[in-house]
Amino acid sequence: MELVAERIKQMKDSGVTTSASVTPARTTWMSKTIVDADLDILVIQGTVVSAEHVSKTAEPLNLKRFIRDFEVPVIVGGCASYQAALHLMRTGAAGVLVGVGPGNACTSRGVLGIGVPQATAIADRRGRAHAPSR
Repeated sequence: MELVAERIKQMKDSGVTTSASVTPARTTWMSKTIVDADLDILVIQGTVVSAEHVSKTAEPLNLKRFIRDFEVPVIVGGCASYQAALHLMRTGAAGVLVGVGPGNACTSRGVLGIGVPQATAIADRRGRAHAPSR
């Protein structure tokens, strides 16, 4: 944790906008260090992220509550559908990462056998947002 804080402070001292990416399971654990280091943007990122992180080994992360109370803008993702993107947007996140396992460097596609490229996921999100109400 000390190394994370030190690196953030070094970048800030150089005039660089800083961001850090954490998994939902480690968000609460790292949040104090991140705020104390004066981070500019926090990215909460996982293979598939929902508005409420569910874990068998850690306390669940309620994104809506966390984002509302956090002092730094939060970007969250990934998601691959209209419903998931809408759910994440409603948490108050500053941005939503769209796409799951989009490239050959991503382990999600190889390990889990799933992949929704960013363009496909964005098209689905955009198309449903402008679809007529039923």
